[in-house]
Amino acid sequence: MRDNLRRLACGHFVYDNPKLHFKQDNIELNITKNVVCEQSFDIVSREVTKGVIWSSNERVKIIDNMFLGTVSTIHYIVDTNGLQKDDVIKGKFDVISNAGEYFLEYAFTVTAQFLKTNENDIADLFQFANFTRDYPEEAVAVFLSDNFNILIENDTKLSNIYEALKKENNTGRAIEEFLVAAGKKSPVLINLCGDKERSYICSDDRRDTIALEKNAWGYIEADICVEADFISMETKHISAQNFTGNKCELAYIINYEKLHDGYNYGRIIINTYNHKIVTDIEVKKIYAEYPDENTNEIYHDKRKLMYEITKNYLDYRMKKFDTGVWAERSANLIERLRTLDYDNPLYMLMQAQVYNLRKMNDEAQNLIEQVQVSKDDAFLYSYYLYVKSMLISNAVYTAKAAIDIKNLYENGNDDWRILWIRFYVDLTFGHNQSIKLMRIKESFRSGCKSGVMYMEALNVMNNQPHLLRVLDKFEIQVLTFGCKNNIVSEKLALHAAQIAVSDKNASNSKIELLKNIYKIYLRMLLFV
Repeated sequence: MRDNLRRLACGHFVYDNPKLHFKQDNIELNITKNVVCEQSFDIVSREVTKGVIWSSNERVKIIDNMFLGTVSTIHYIVDTNGLQKDDVIKGKFDVISNAGEYFLEYAFTVTAQFLKTNENDIADLFQFANFTRDYPEEAVAVFLSDNFNILIENDTKLSNIYEALKKENNTGRAIEEFLVAAGKKSPVLINLCGDKERSYICSDDRRDTIALEKNAWGYIEADICVEADFISMETKHISAQNFTGNKCELAYIINYEKLHDGYNYGRIIINTYNHKIVTDIEVKKIYAEYPDENTNEIYHDKRKLMYEITKNYLDYRMKKFDTGVWAERSANLIERLRTLDYDNPLYMLMQAQVYNLRKMNDEAQNLIEQVQVSKDDAFLYSYYLYVKSMLISNAVYTAKAAIDIKNLYENGNDDWRILWIRFYVDLTFGHNQSIKLMRIKESFRSGCKSGVMYMEALNVMNNQPHLLRVLDKFEIQVLTFGCKNNIVSEKLALHAAQIAVSDKNASNSKIELLKNIYKIYLRMLLFV
């Protein structure tokens, strides 16, 4: 007022009063709840203008309520603490100035807090559940973040559950339990597809599968155990990665040699953190070659001799004796076999092979001419071609035999014994050891647990340790076989130990393997 009086006394008259302008007609913003947020707006005038401003709502406060100039930026803060999503803070800014009185209305809508991720923002637990489904690995980091509680809001019970689960070592399972407790997803349950009781009549090893189905997406871990020595599982642990869609198959093998006479009983048990599935197995042992109980003794004698022949072969491959000793011992064992079953074509071929090794070519030729085999028996026919190619010793015949054996193997006869024969007639495997190792691993996954194939795989690894790239079940089995027989090379042992040490996912089998390697090469492993 004094300034106006002085101006008038000096004869300075203002005929046009200045006017204020706001750059916006009103203010409408979304602001996250439970924050104090600073915002601003501008007041514009053609003339220097001064005035004061205040807010009608106590949740909106002016930082400096006086302004002066032609363009003035007014800073204010909005406090959303204690408000809920979709609450609205309404009011207006009142302005008194030398250009008159004005007001600017505002409305601030409260929105939920959210967590930022590389993929998208998460504003509530429902969105977190969807995020976990689509990005399970990234969800672990979100769940363990310091700001995760903003998604829980004021639910004390759920907050306590979260704090307890956050301390769990298995974060994947903790997330699953948390989302179930929050009612954002159904618990994952595994169901058995098919009968809970299975019956078999076996005259040899038998491979079968259990089909499983899960009811929903989410974390799943299950341990598989058996209650019977004659049942072998191809895997003892499954996770969500083992499922294709909602389906999973568990393969198991009934080991004929571990069956006793009559009926055998066992169980396969699948344990998850929230339930258990049991499959009962009943197996009746029979003798395919000799169904008459009076001939059981002969049958067992034959199996024992075949075992001794195999062991003799493995001892030879382990360089415990030379070719001459191996051939002589094999000849004696095979002759005993033929006294039990003289016209058995397999035994005749085995004897012809030994005759050839002992340079008894006429005897070998006479014997193989007596053998009658059919292509319907893929293994026996493949073995016949192999032995005959040894006798003829002709590159053209051997190449043709290799093609015939390959066709038999690749047309539904994936018998590991045929694959073993291929190793000695097909030059491809000699030139490419990586392919050979891969084929042995495929055979292992199909149920082959023969020491003969372990020996072949170990020779590849010993000669080219760099082909050992992982320590899965197959590699551990082969290396364990090598450790038991003390035939793992130093380079392979060191390479295997380095892989095991660098693998963060330790298992009992890997630890046992390291122990076995450590016992063999103690000094060398001190520098791993």
